[in-house]
Amino acid sequence: FIGGWISGAVVNAMSVPMLTAPQLSIHTGTWNAYSTTLTSWKEAWQHQAVLRDIVRLKNDGQDPKNSLGSLDKIPGLREAMHDAWDVLFDTEVHSIMGIAQGQMFSQSNTVQKAIEVWMAPFRLSEQMNRVASFIAAYKVGMQDDFKQLDPKTGALSGKVGRLSAQELNNFARNVVDQTQNN
Repeated sequence: FIGGWISGAVVNAMSVPMLTAPQLSIHTGTWNAYSTTLTSWKEAWQHQAVLRDIVRLKNDGQDPKNSLGSLDKIPGLREAMHDAWDVLFDTEVHSIMGIAQGQMFSQSNTVQKAIEVWMAPFRLSEQMNRVASFIAAYKVGMQDDFKQLDPKTGALSGKVGRLSAQELNNFARNVVDQTQNN
């Protein structure tokens, strides 16, 4: 099964254009959904070192080491991502839970390191998928032509316009859960 972990990461990475863009096209045009999703996917990978480090993410981005480039120009995005850390990096939460429950310590250090190395490509691609989906949903929810759903029926409500801060945060979190699973 040599290389299986790499192929798994590549297949996993393809879920962003295959799942996130169609989900977002409910709320915006298809072309906009795909272009926003693919741009967000690129930005997530481009800035993954900062996005995966909660301390650097919490920083205001003034230090060039902590810059998110054009993402720092999106009002509230950095804070929203910090607040959604549990959704974006659920593999970290599950890892911490495993350590707390003693599962990781029941194996030798060599086995622990081997598992970490084996899972690293898949884990990184999974995390960046979640981040890219969040960023894309956040961007779409900020657009003036955002088509909103009726909370009771789940159908398009006919209401058009950008979401408020809390609605935007909830929408982006829900898109991650709907497209990247929990």
